Amino acid sequence: MDKQKHINLRVAKIVYEPCIHSYRKFCIVRHPYTLFISKLNGFGYAGLITKHHIDQLIAQDKHRWNIDFLHEFLGPKTEYDFIIRFENFEADYYKMLETFGLDKDKFKLIHTFKASDGARYKSIVLPDEARHRIREYCREYANRFDYEL
Repeated sequence: MDKQKHINLRVAKIVYEPCIHSYRKFCIVRHPYTLFISKLNGFGYAGLITKHHIDQLIAQDKHRWNIDFLHEFLGPKTEYDFIIRFENFEADYYKMLETFGLDKDKFKLIHTFKASDGARYKSIVLPDEARHRIREYCREYANRFDYEL
């Protein structure tokens, strides 16, 4: 399997089947609107975003991950030993290390790139039609991980 930045638990259960039961499983969640703004930024979008732009990103998710809605990527909360909320990333990360009994110095968080500081990221605007499409795609995910839409 090629090295990937992200892997979902459904795939991990297949790839690591012989030993997955012994792994600690965690996931990182983030508010659907900021998740889409980050994805838009990553693909070079800027300015006013339309429903069509959101549909393009959703189509990419469907193609890459074979999902129809965002919650299908992560599955149930009960599958994870720890959940990191992106908006509380540093505090949650260190709390996870403590929960798992891992050395905070050995696993020190190093975050060198912050795309949200860039002008393009800050220029992205989600009008109502784009937000509505995100809500449709992320409704169950938002409910599952306690985000208000």
